[in-house]
Amino acid sequence: MQMRNHQAYVCVFFLLIVCTPVHAEEATGMCRTPAEPEVIRCEASSGSLCVDTPLGSVVGQSVVITGKIDPEVWEASALSLTIQHEYTHRLATVPTDHPRSNCDEPLTIQEPLCLEEDGVFAARFPLFEEGPHTILVTAGGGGSGATQQVIKTSRVKPLTISADDVHHEEANHVSTVTVSLLDDCSFCDVIGASTHGVTVTVTNVIREANAAERSIACVTTTEEGGAGTFTVGVPLVPGENHLTVTACNAATEGNCPAVRDIVVREGGERRSLEILTPPPAPAYESSATTTIPFSFRMSGSDPGACVDVIINRLLPEEVCSDASGVYRKTITPQVGINVVTVKREGIEFPWAFGWGHIETTSVGTAGIVLPARTATDVLQPLLSNFLRSDEFGEMVERVMDDRSVIARSEATRQSPSPPPFPFCQSGGMGQDFIIGIRGVPAIGEARMEGMAFTDNRWSFTMNADEVEAGINLFKDENHDGQPDGEPLPLTIGFKKMLADLVIQVESDKILLTSPHTDCDYKSAAYCQGFPAPLIPANFMGNAGRLGHFVACDVDEVSPDLEDVCRALNTVNAQTGIISEKVLDAINTTLVCKGSAALTAMMREGIDDVSIDARGIGVAANLPLDVDGQPAGVGVISDPSAPTVTSLDLVSRDGHLLDVSLTSSFVNGLLFTMTQQGKADIDFSEEIIKEKFGFDFVKQCDEAEEAHTLCNVRPRVGELLGTALTTYGYYPAKQPLLMQIHGNRALTPRISIAKPEELPVVTEATMETEEETSVVPPSGTLFDIQVGGLEMTFLTLPEKQPIITFDLSLLLALEVSGPVADSNDPTRAVLVVRPLADRSRLSLVALDATNATTVPSESLVATLRDKLRLALSGYAQPEKAIRIPIPKQVDLADLIDDDSLVSLFGVKELALAPEGLSLTTDPVRELMVLGLNGWFTQVLHEAGTEISFQLPH
Repeated sequence: MQMRNHQAYVCVFFLLIVCTPVHAEEATGMCRTPAEPEVIRCEASSGSLCVDTPLGSVVGQSVVITGKIDPEVWEASALSLTIQHEYTHRLATVPTDHPRSNCDEPLTIQEPLCLEEDGVFAARFPLFEEGPHTILVTAGGGGSGATQQVIKTSRVKPLTISADDVHHEEANHVSTVTVSLLDDCSFCDVIGASTHGVTVTVTNVIREANAAERSIACVTTTEEGGAGTFTVGVPLVPGENHLTVTACNAATEGNCPAVRDIVVREGGERRSLEILTPPPAPAYESSATTTIPFSFRMSGSDPGACVDVIINRLLPEEVCSDASGVYRKTITPQVGINVVTVKREGIEFPWAFGWGHIETTSVGTAGIVLPARTATDVLQPLLSNFLRSDEFGEMVERVMDDRSVIARSEATRQSPSPPPFPFCQSGGMGQDFIIGIRGVPAIGEARMEGMAFTDNRWSFTMNADEVEAGINLFKDENHDGQPDGEPLPLTIGFKKMLADLVIQVESDKILLTSPHTDCDYKSAAYCQGFPAPLIPANFMGNAGRLGHFVACDVDEVSPDLEDVCRALNTVNAQTGIISEKVLDAINTTLVCKGSAALTAMMREGIDDVSIDARGIGVAANLPLDVDGQPAGVGVISDPSAPTVTSLDLVSRDGHLLDVSLTSSFVNGLLFTMTQQGKADIDFSEEIIKEKFGFDFVKQCDEAEEAHTLCNVRPRVGELLGTALTTYGYYPAKQPLLMQIHGNRALTPRISIAKPEELPVVTEATMETEEETSVVPPSGTLFDIQVGGLEMTFLTLPEKQPIITFDLSLLLALEVSGPVADSNDPTRAVLVVRPLADRSRLSLVALDATNATTVPSESLVATLRDKLRLALSGYAQPEKAIRIPIPKQVDLADLIDDDSLVSLFGVKELALAPEGLSLTTDPVRELMVLGLNGWFTQVLHEAGTEISFQLPH
């Protein structure tokens, strides 16, 4: 039944049937109200005669009654419709001899009856005066074959209520409120009390210490204890309870009288845990303490009382309080997040804290290893493709545009970065000149050749044909790095060019150098031994008639320098001195700017680069910014873990590429994401369907066998149990929004584990045989630690908060594979299995967040069992989660469009059927992903898009 399709009285009765307990049991938090009458709504299968339950109170001189007869048995002439006032006994009959066939139009005095072909009828009865009326509907006329229905309604006037009409008594955490609206008068009910036309609501509003409010409304329409007398039992909680009593009938709808702010004080206190030591902190530095002196008090605990203390995955241990009521236990913590649970009388009080080395500046290492085979089969052709593409010219413009030379800021001139190459500190060769690119270079053909790797050196040759470039040559006689005047526009041309380059890694810099020096083209008296990637022996010029590689462009020069330009060409043709100066400037620019760019890249994010005969390893640490955070906030790492460099990051087992991550790096990412709010997630049925493709309707309602996730469907019944429905708050199918809010101070942590580090949890958390059965792990083990995660449940669509839980979880996770997907042999899957028998889950309701009077412990227990059941459902190998590995990885999404790297055009990595491997090293906390497959490179040549697959 959809309430919007019915009149207001249906809403009231729907509330009474669905949201109010009938003969509620004696349980804390529940309404105590008398039974409500059944509300009848006629359907096609309702029998030979059915009459809908009418409004209990009506304003006006008539009432319309609806129902249904069986058209195969009865006709309109067989209907008898009478109404009688219960006090005056005045009687009236609705004529049935000429019913109207259309019931969509309002009935009138002239047409008081309608009857449709399917047997649906409506009748308009007169209401003589205020008071109760009895309506008799008979089908089949007189005799034993007749069927009768008796219903009641009242014509009413506005009711009133005052404080004198309300009385309340408190016992057993319940306030029993009695409302007398007729002073026990038996024949003066003109408000609808005897016909369920009066709705009495007692609302209890509990005001928490933090100004938050929660409430419960207990409703009845049934007299109890006399005429016009209503009795409602509303639950109480410790502290101040503010009651409001409201009485409504049809004549007061929208303006119901009420007696407000009846204050009832309830004794008792909420059970709580007060931690005395250690001092409050999200995490504790391991260098300052090797053990944690845990002491605490329990509210309402007598001296000598005992509780169970559970530390992480250890057995429960009984701890008793001393004469002052203080409990003491020394804890030997583990690196990471520790979960300590105090258990008293079946109620859990968890405490989560971190312990280890707290990183606040940079943490963890991640790296990529490019094996030598990949460098020659992928990187070498990739760079060759790039060198002859339009993107190469764009990159040259961005890196070496002459506008950047002219527009260099005063601040840069006053405090320049120290050149990474020693010769560059004095300006290098050709220090009287500086050059800038003019226009886009043109390359007929270019390729990378002869790649070789030795210790910290990567050498290769750039082989190019038909190279032409425009440059501007500026004088810089004072060596300040700024042009001294107008530039000379030069054209550089090579018919053939070989540039021998070496990338050399040193401790604090990366240098672009060459096996050649300027001594290869200068006399020993004048050369400086400066690296020279470009030497005359390795190129053929075609910019001038005599084979020179440089010429002044007379067509581009300013009128003031035209004569200088012509003279320069003449002198250069005779002596080659200008060519030598330009060659010096080109080599200086390549070496100094190239080294500066590589070193800047290293300093801005790369912490370690290693090169040897096996390939290239690049490592980076994740920088952290925790300024202004309180003590104990940061990334928790293991102080005993060995330092990992790029040389440690690689398995180099013939993979196309190795990507390596330390646990600390992953945890640093989790810390950063949590601080930025990216770990805050909302879940609802629609969100899960939209983002993850899981349809609860198909998987739970329509499937032959319900999916495991149906146990945690985001609805009241599945997640929070029956209490909220039984207590009169929400129907079992009420949809929920679950908001996950990450703990900013104690962020989730992941570590690689050994089986002995994840013992079987033997406490009574997994009670069935299936749940406690131990299936030994055989894959890679991860310990996922979550402390103090907030889970808030809200109703949909209103988003009214119900309760917020604090969740701590030590989850043992087994990852196996990749293995071939049984449904698609061309695709692989990772098999993920939560080890429920090696996991610990603790849950507690946050103070002052329970918006209901249902005991928080009841909601906690239900949700905890549901979550444990979901974990157990996936714990069996045959039910493990299978995560498909994508066949393609879109690399464009991982590279900033504005970065220079994006110009190389690497768009996609297509994985081979078994193109992914996962290996771990628990000692070094290292995860290595080995990748095999093909790269796709997309570039442009003369404006035409060209795609390459590497390796071929």
